[in-house]
Amino acid sequence: MLRRVLRGAGVRLLGQRPGHPSGAGHGAGADGQRCYTLLGEDCDVAGKTVAIFGDGPTALFAAGLARACGLTQIFMVGMSDFALAIAKKMGADHTLNISDKSVDRLQYIRDHTGGYGTDLVLDMVGAPSAVEEGLKVIRKGGRYSAFGVGPGVIPVDYVNGIVFRGITITGISGRRMFDTWYRVRNLLASGRIDIRPIVTHLFDLKDFAKGFEAAMGNPRQCGKAVLFPDPAELAAAKKRMGLA
Repeated sequence: MLRRVLRGAGVRLLGQRPGHPSGAGHGAGADGQRCYTLLGEDCDVAGKTVAIFGDGPTALFAAGLARACGLTQIFMVGMSDFALAIAKKMGADHTLNISDKSVDRLQYIRDHTGGYGTDLVLDMVGAPSAVEEGLKVIRKGGRYSAFGVGPGVIPVDYVNGIVFRGITITGISGRRMFDTWYRVRNLLASGRIDIRPIVTHLFDLKDFAKGFEAAMGNPRQCGKAVLFPDPAELAAAKKRMGLA
């Protein structure tokens, strides 16, 4: 279905990577804004460090993109051991569970970045605690990408936390049409990013309730659930991923 939408929009699809659940086209539509969130307009990220707050599918994709684009220290802060294990497979160097009170996350990140903090922060949560922590772990002059949407108003230390530290904050609410789709399409087609660890469940569209149940389960045991309107495509995807 997404392939037809992309073709209608004029986005040319490339060849499918072996083992991907539904080829590069699906990822190009789903992950375009992740690419823009991570890279920004200057694409100046190679060799830099990043802290990603959140461990949902968006954050997991971001970890894979960070690795593919040359970031050197990738910190993943989340709350699900299942998801954080996937983050490791996607390329995260460090995973920190917020439930582990034995680890001082701020100190840990500083210890692994020469005492400076990370060059980039990707907030995929939008929770007040994540925003507060993100503004603490980022280095002076760093870039903070705000993608998560939480409830209500979030108070921040505007003067000391942002102004005096020279932090650049970019709000991400969409994608650059169609540049970001092209970028992610090329990454997927090249094999530099492998989405298979994230896509843990495949369902026929008529079984959408099972898909939502898997995605919203507690404790979480799902990365990303994909629904297929075409049973033949579902069967082929399961075979490619070794789930048949």
